[in-house]
Amino acid sequence: MMKRFGAVLVVLSVAVLGACSSSGGGHRMGGGSYGSVADEIVYLYDVGSAGGMMELEIDRNGTIYEAEADIHPHQVPKAAMDAVMAVSGGGTVTGAEIEFGADGMAYEVKLDKGGVGWEFVVTEDGVILETEQTIRRQDAPAMVIDNALAALPGSFKSVEIITAGDHVLYHVKTSDGVVNYKAVVGVDGEVWRAVREARAEIEIPLAR
Repeated sequence: MMKRFGAVLVVLSVAVLGACSSSGGGHRMGGGSYGSVADEIVYLYDVGSAGGMMELEIDRNGTIYEAEADIHPHQVPKAAMDAVMAVSGGGTVTGAEIEFGADGMAYEVKLDKGGVGWEFVVTEDGVILETEQTIRRQDAPAMVIDNALAALPGSFKSVEIITAGDHVLYHVKTSDGVVNYKAVVGVDGEVWRAVREARAEIEIPLAR
């Protein structure tokens, strides 16, 4: 798990919209193009659920740390889903994502277990990389909540505990009623990063 000091990241929750394909590409005045994105972004656009969401985690310098897209649970490889069910003891699958990050490509399976939300990040061949569990505010260390709320606008919304191997983190989420925010906080209360979730639109010509 990478610790990112001094970076404020922006998470873009992106509606997956199929742009009309054209032979000439973009229609910007003067022609030409501006910049480029990683091939993985286009791949996620193509395999993601139509009408689903894409999410990009971007540093202030433009570095993409993580990119993911909603998929249908049946798109999760059997070995990956079997591993999640074995580790979790079962539950109701409520969603799935495919993602690219520091560990390469992986899948995220979302479960409901007795009203508690769980997420499992798992490789194609069934190695569990990370688990995420929604917990009650009072079950998180007070320092974690207090420091997160000091770093973020808005009011407390939810908290999750993230476990990856021997590493434990907390995701504390807030909202001002319009905009959602998230802080990633260590067990010692250190805020590793604070982000604003921004609505965005992405358009890529349809695959032929």
